[in-house]
Amino acid sequence: MFYQKKINCFVIRIGLYYALGCCSLVNSSAQTMTETLTIRNEESINTKTLEYAPIFFNDQLVFTSTRPTSGAPMTSWRDEKKQFSDLYIAKKSKYGGFLEARRLSGKASSPYHDGVATFNKTGTEIFFTRSNKNGKNKKNIINLKIYAAQLVNDVWQNIQELPLNDEDFSNCHPTLSPDGQALYFASDRPGGYGGMDIYVSKNINGIWQHPENLGATINSSSNELFPFISPSNNLYFASNNKNSIGGLDIFRAERKEGLANFHIAKNLGTDFNTTADEFGFCTNKTETEGYFTSNRKGGKGGDDIYHWEWKQVEVIIAPEQMNLAVFDARSQERVTDAIITIFDEAVSTTKNDIYPIAKMMNLSKYEQDNPYLSLEKKSYRTGSNGQISMIIEAEKSYTIFIEKKGYNPIKKIITYAELSKEKSWTFSLEKKAGIPLKIQALNMPSRVPVAQVSLELLNHCTQKTERAISDENGQFVFYLSCDCEYELIGKKTAYRKYQKRFSTRYRNCGNLNAINTELYLVDQEVIAHIVKVDNLRFANLNSFEANGTPKEGQIIGLPEIRFSENKAEIIPHTIDQLYKIHYFLQTYSNIDVEISVHTDARGSAKYNHRLSQKRADSITEFLIAKGVSQNRFSAIGYGEDKLLNQCTDGISCSEEAHLQNMRVEMKITKINRLNAEYLLGQR
Repeated sequence: MFYQKKINCFVIRIGLYYALGCCSLVNSSAQTMTETLTIRNEESINTKTLEYAPIFFNDQLVFTSTRPTSGAPMTSWRDEKKQFSDLYIAKKSKYGGFLEARRLSGKASSPYHDGVATFNKTGTEIFFTRSNKNGKNKKNIINLKIYAAQLVNDVWQNIQELPLNDEDFSNCHPTLSPDGQALYFASDRPGGYGGMDIYVSKNINGIWQHPENLGATINSSSNELFPFISPSNNLYFASNNKNSIGGLDIFRAERKEGLANFHIAKNLGTDFNTTADEFGFCTNKTETEGYFTSNRKGGKGGDDIYHWEWKQVEVIIAPEQMNLAVFDARSQERVTDAIITIFDEAVSTTKNDIYPIAKMMNLSKYEQDNPYLSLEKKSYRTGSNGQISMIIEAEKSYTIFIEKKGYNPIKKIITYAELSKEKSWTFSLEKKAGIPLKIQALNMPSRVPVAQVSLELLNHCTQKTERAISDENGQFVFYLSCDCEYELIGKKTAYRKYQKRFSTRYRNCGNLNAINTELYLVDQEVIAHIVKVDNLRFANLNSFEANGTPKEGQIIGLPEIRFSENKAEIIPHTIDQLYKIHYFLQTYSNIDVEISVHTDARGSAKYNHRLSQKRADSITEFLIAKGVSQNRFSAIGYGEDKLLNQCTDGISCSEEAHLQNMRVEMKITKINRLNAEYLLGQR
């Protein structure tokens, strides 16, 4: 090798491949992502001889090889007299690997040993190592020198020997700094720390200055060779110093202020280095990929070039089971029937704000928009042992709400890292003090529970307001202090506000029996139509007898109910007519009806039947959302089966005639005659 003074030292292996292993490049910031190092033999380049010292050159790779052009091939640097080293260049193949390598053009190839090159940023200048053409020096050693050449018309010309060379010692393995103003190289010149040391020469006004030794943080009494300066000015080099695993190892050092000032070099470790030789390391701009040289076992020849790359790989961490137990803070007894709601995201809102709004349909729209509706949640109820089991996943934070009637609810935000430290967690609930006020929010007149009602309880003693949201059953429990006056307000979009007063001044505070109250919410749209619909009664529905008495089999026409063309959506300004059906069924609870939807004959019979049924389903959805039991009515789409006129297929009709067939009707199918007085409206 170059540092072997009794032989030609040109054949120097440049083990850069493992250099990133000690650089703390593994990204541990994500628990499910990690960076793994992949190393492969670059078989498309390697031969049975020596290939080493790779370096990036544009989109190609330049390297040194002893592959034969004449004579017997070399398989070890000890056989170097059999064949000279030359610089080769290979272009990447789009199918992976490299195309066939060729010798570097022009004066960069010579009858001497040529190799271990570096290039400036523009790729127009090369610095490389060449054996001394003047032969052996007075110590009978052929030293190495550094040369430069320029690229002219795609040919390397104008070979110049650098002034830092000398006949009495070797300079080799040049590597150029990213800005092109500093040249690092190996040399056994006098005044070093041992065999071969690494030096740096600065270029001032086009002249390379006297070299400076990089000092004891880099050099040792052993040999330091094959330096490489990365795009971020980190130094990689090979050394067989006392910290080597075996043979030459790759080391890395971060630069401080100044060209020759580096932190203490660190061995890249077993990620890259083995008991064989590793050297000739190079990286790409991000130091995530590159090449190096090694004569490790399993190679193709003597020294082989290896490709290395850090790749980010997703590691699947299996979900873990976690137990959560709930205790009474005072008695330390386990709490049964506690509700534990767990959101798969950390949220900073209060308990009353975080519950997702139930999908209460009102005219095919949500009654209000809730930003937490999309959060994934799971609900549990503690059993007789006061605990539940849940599955936790990596990289998630969990917001946990725990509540039970008679206790103060609690909220806890816990990360996966915290949860995974323990296999079980315990929570304590404090009992509430005071008289329970149990509230049930109901829709009127249907008496269907109303969820997500905003509740406000004003304490006139303290002038403080407590706020809450009714649950999916329209329920919530406040706790009242003794000897105080309270005012309860219930609000929800599209409903009339409800207010009610309570007093605990004359209650026995030793008796904590609950106060039960119902909070009645009337739909604003129902209120707006009650008077109108009530006044219309049956007379204005066109199909009842003059005295307004309904009869089984009667058909009530609803001509004002219209749908968007070829769609099932009800035209908004005709929705008023649906309230007639709604209020009719609410008022006359002993009447069952059939709602029929008809189309004209335009289009196929199959299409019209399907469209009419979808429209009937829209009416069904509306009535159920308004609290009407589906046992009270049926909604059927008849398509074009029951036309009112002669406008059948193939018959030309006016638009007005077609509209007569496009209709909605309500037929009374059953009357419970035992309640005739109620049916006559005598309430």
